[in-house]
Amino acid sequence: MAWLQVSSVTGHNYDLLHTFLNLLPANHDDGGNPEAPLEMPIHDTFSVPGCGTVISGNVFDGKVEVDGKYMLGPNCFGDFEEAHARVWCFECLKLDL
Repeated sequence: MAWLQVSSVTGHNYDLLHTFLNLLPANHDDGGNPEAPLEMPIHDTFSVPGCGTVISGNVFDGKVEVDGKYMLGPNCFGDFEEAHARVWCFECLKLDL
């Protein structure tokens, strides 16, 4: 494990952090396999009045489709349950580090 002392106030060692992050291997190559089942770890959930529960996360494999059928899990027993979802919008972010 690497430890870098970086200051967000002065920017001290920011260049070292930037170089280190660029040397790390990518977790997935160019977006994964769009033909695989959807794999999207849920990073956050919140409730919107009139809409319902909203989830956010990163898609590693598969693709999100309008009126698609998805499995949610695993739960505490290791099982997956069918989830009904409505897709309202997508937001794609690509960051160059």
